[in-house]
Amino acid sequence: MLVKRWGGVCFEHVALLGAALQRLGFDVTYLGGEVWHDCWTAPNSHASILISFRDENRFYCDVGFPLRPLEPLQLSSGKEQLQPDGRCFQLESDPGDGNCWCLQQLEQGDFELRHRFWLQPRNLVDFSGPARDLADPNNRFMRGWLLAICRAEGSLVTLATGLWAGSQTPENKAKYVSRKEVLGGVSNGNGCGVVQATQHVEHTTLLTRGSLSLRSLVEREFLIRTEQLLACRDFGTEEEEDGGGGGS
Repeated sequence: MLVKRWGGVCFEHVALLGAALQRLGFDVTYLGGEVWHDCWTAPNSHASILISFRDENRFYCDVGFPLRPLEPLQLSSGKEQLQPDGRCFQLESDPGDGNCWCLQQLEQGDFELRHRFWLQPRNLVDFSGPARDLADPNNRFMRGWLLAICRAEGSLVTLATGLWAGSQTPENKAKYVSRKEVLGGVSNGNGCGVVQATQHVEHTTLLTRGSLSLRSLVEREFLIRTEQLLACRDFGTEEEEDGGGGGS
């Protein structure tokens, strides 16, 4: 992941970040959670990190979720936390389970559920089973791939195929999306009432899988040398675009 700048799932991203933070002297706790996709995924199917400080402040870090916050979130229930790219998140504790917290993201004035996690400490070995399940060819998350990066001006950029691109994307296409939240207005929640991001601006383009245009985009936008990905059929040919792309 460090050398080739690609690969890995949340468990590996969290293990790498956790090891680096521990080496720097931080108090790191690994957390298990579940992702919301119209229903909850299996237990411990997502991993994240909690960092604790001597003044009892705690911060939540999620580096393995595609649309993750760019900065750590203070573990404070109901506090609206604005990110440098204009997006706003909040954490909510479960009234019925003090160890359970939910991550929510502000979209068009309302907070949408992303995933939930428990404060019970986990060991990395606890994620070995879920990690194997994710790597199973029959797992729905193996049906495609996803690249994500945040630009300096705040746009969150993704490139995806298969399941990650959505059911409306043709099988032979990769979906390239640039998203940015525009500041303005106040959220509809019960937060601190500060100005929040409410307008979602999105631009979408479809590129043919295996085309030179796709390879060029990956190298330019995500700084990945596609010659390292030639085993993947999406980067192993030199087929040109067929004109089927579109934008919105």
